[in-house]
This record gives sequence, structure tokens and C-alpha cells, in this order.
Amino acid sequence: MFNIFSKKTTNVNKSNRESEMSKVKLITLLDLVKNGEEINLNIKNEDAYEGDALLARARVLILDGITIHFSEWAEWTITINVHHDNNTFSVYSNNELIIDWENETIEHGLKHSNRDIELEWTHEGKWCEYITSTVHDLKKKLDKHREDTIRLDNLEKERQYQLKEKAENDQKEYFNQVFKSKK
Repeated sequence: MFNIFSKKTTNVNKSNRESEMSKVKLITLLDLVKNGEEINLNIKNEDAYEGDALLARARVLILDGITIHFSEWAEWTITINVHHDNNTFSVYSNNELIIDWENETIEHGLKHSNRDIELEWTHEGKWCEYITSTVHDLKKKLDKHREDTIRLDNLEKERQYQLKEKAENDQKEYFNQVFKSKK
């Protein structure tokens, strides 16, 4: 198992591609927390309701040694914790965000920003690389699942279209034969 509680590490002179891969966009985390069940990720739904009215959203993505919390109480908060045995350590927390859950957008609450806000670790260590690579792998899996779903939907639509065309051609042929004999 990967030991996430080893000494602090720093990244030195990475290429642009490696540097991009070492970053995590908050929108990617939102996508995984919101839609991860599509690829059987362990998402704990802790939404709070009063009757049928939604009071606050709270979702937790549970991975091996990691939890990623999105919660909307008085304000939106994203927290990433690492876990081992009974120890928990918060390595990222941000409550200065404006999150639109339905439209899947994230902005800084204190300044204007776009969807590409990147995670800035509260505490750096080996977990950064582990979490980053895990998130990127899961995002690729989720994107591939979406592509496969679209492809399968398109194949099914084409199959349905072909079946409809065949049925219509069979009907057309049948009635051509019926009316041919009426001459």
C-alpha cells in the first residue's frame, strides 16, 4: 500500500505535460463527486432535507485512504482528507467558493474566476501525487464511460432506425402485393 504519511515532497523541474498532470481542477473533483456513481465510485450522499425541501447538499467521495467532501451548509466547502488506521489529516480545505451544482461550475467567492480553478494544497506531501494521479485516472474512466454510453446510445438508435425501416419496407411490400392483386 502507498504510504501517504511519509515526509514532505516537492516537485522539481517537470515538463509542461507532467506539470499539467500534477494539477487537479476543482471542477474535476465536482464531476467525480456528482457523477462518480456512473462508474461505481463510493459516493456517500449526506444531503439534508426538511420534508421534501433540500436544505443543503453534502457528498463524500470515498477512496482508498482518501475522502473528498463537498458540502453546502452556510457556504460551499471542499475538503480533502487522508486516512490511515484511525488517523485523519486534512490536506485541502476551501470555503471561499461559489458552486453551481446543477450547471457544474465553480468560482472563487472573493474574486471573479472561471471553471478552471485548481486545487492548491493546504499541506503538501506524497499524498498530493497519489491523490492527483487517482483523480486523473478516475476522471479518464468517467469520461470513457460517457463516451461509451454515447456510442452505445447511437448504436441503439441506429438499430432502432434500421428495424423501423425494415418494418416499413415489409409493410410497403405487403401492401404492394395486396394492391397488385386487385388490378
